[in-house]
Amino acid sequence: TKDGKTYAVKVQYPGVADSLHSDLAIVKPIAMKLFQLKAKAIDPYMQEVESKLIEETDYDLELRRSMDLAEKSSQLPLTRFPQYYPEFSSNKILTMEWVDGLQLDKYAESDAPQEEKNKIAQALWDFYAHQIHSLKVFHADPHPGNFIVKNGELWVLDFGCVKEIGDEFYEGYFRLMEPDVSQDNEKLRPALYDLSLLLEEDDEASIKKLLEIFGESITLLNKPYRAGVFDFGDNAFFEQLAAFGERTRNDKELLAINSARGKTDTLYLNRTFFGVFNLMGMLKAKVDTSKEVEHRFEKVC
Repeated sequence: TKDGKTYAVKVQYPGVADSLHSDLAIVKPIAMKLFQLKAKAIDPYMQEVESKLIEETDYDLELRRSMDLAEKSSQLPLTRFPQYYPEFSSNKILTMEWVDGLQLDKYAESDAPQEEKNKIAQALWDFYAHQIHSLKVFHADPHPGNFIVKNGELWVLDFGCVKEIGDEFYEGYFRLMEPDVSQDNEKLRPALYDLSLLLEEDDEASIKKLLEIFGESITLLNKPYRAGVFDFGDNAFFEQLAAFGERTRNDKELLAINSARGKTDTLYLNRTFFGVFNLMGMLKAKVDTSKEVEHRFEKVC
């Protein structure tokens, strides 16, 4: 507290940034053995992880991104951002307004009316749609601890993990979501090559298997967007996701195809989408996805 104001101060533990490289050097051989990959295959992913972790230790960068994304998202209804204080911040210290309220998972468990929870969920959904489709820069850590609900409004905290995507990748990724592509292997196949999800060295048996798996995963990912209004309170969707994950984890034919594949941007978008789905599920929310779908296809077409 200073001059009657209460601040939230994020202070970096000494030596964190310096230890990242050596820590990842220890993790790399473990990951290679676990996923049965060679160094050449796994290096791009390890480099991306190291790059993002180093970014998260740069509080000057986080401050700039926080202020920029907050300003560019300020018009969104029921969505609020804390005030940031550059004069009290540095590359190891980040100072912002203290926000009282309920962390999103605690709010989901509260006795707040479902109608209000639906409005909070819609605000969160629209926030991500705006970032991904308008800004192409997005908060890539949809964890309940990064959101607070106060007086019926959603507060967005902690822009430590932010991902920017280019136009070419954006168009290629969302082309997969178009039904005439995802449900037609003749169109799906080149689209997967463009994103390095299919590789030139893949044999026909591997391609057939991967087309089946990617086709099913795209259909699942796209399901909420095709509903108009989607009910995340219906556990059937999450049961389908869990069953798909369990089946692919134990698919010997799929496990034998052990090449690293997919552009690193794909990992962040997928993680973000499924993270948002999880938050919607916590809130048991009904969400209008129709505007987001229209906006997305306007961008792609």
